[in-house]
Amino acid sequence: MDVYQPDRIEMTYARPGGGLDVLIVFTTERQQDPVRERQLRDPQAFVKELKDVWLRNGHEVVMGSAGFLPDAEWAPRKRRVYRVESAIKPRQEALGGRNVARFYLDAYLVLFERNECIRLEALTDRENHVVLRDQAEGLIRSLELGPSTPGLGGASAQPPLTQPSSTPSAPGRPAAPPVPSPGGTP
Repeated sequence: MDVYQPDRIEMTYARPGGGLDVLIVFTTERQQDPVRERQLRDPQAFVKELKDVWLRNGHEVVMGSAGFLPDAEWAPRKRRVYRVESAIKPRQEALGGRNVARFYLDAYLVLFERNECIRLEALTDRENHVVLRDQAEGLIRSLELGPSTPGLGGASAQPPLTQPSSTPSAPGRPAAPPVPSPGGTP
C-alpha cells in the first residue's frame, strides 16, 4: 500500500504460481452525526455502499448471497457478523496489465457488543474463494477489542497513530486487484 491511511489495514499475499489474496480491515470511528453513525452499522447501507463504489469505478458487480452469519456461532464472541458475497468483473485497464476475468469479494460488517464496528473485505482471484473467506472469518473470530477509555464513548484505548515519514514502496510486488476505499477510487 503506497498511501498511509490510519483507518485501513491491507494484507496482500502473492500466491506461488500467480494470483493474489487481499484482506483489508477498515476501522470506523464514532461519528458526530447520528445518521451517519447508524449508516455505518446498517447492513443495507453497507451493501449499497460496496456496490456503488465498485460500479462507480467502472467494474461489473455480480451480487451473491448476503445476510447475518449464524448468531449461535458469533454471539459467544459478543459480535454479529453480516457477510456479502459477490464477484467483480474488473475493467482491464484498472488491473495494471494483469489478465483477470473476475475476482471474488466477501465483505463483512462486524458489529460488536459495545456498538463498535469494523468492516473487512476479502478479495481473491482464485476459483475456490472459500479458502480466503474461511481465513477472513478466522481473523474476525480472533479479534478482541481493548478496554474503552472513559469519557470517549467507547473509543479504543490505544495510543494515537503517527504518520511515518515515508512509506516504502514494494518493488516487484504484483499489482493487486483494484481495491477502492469506501467512497473512493482504487
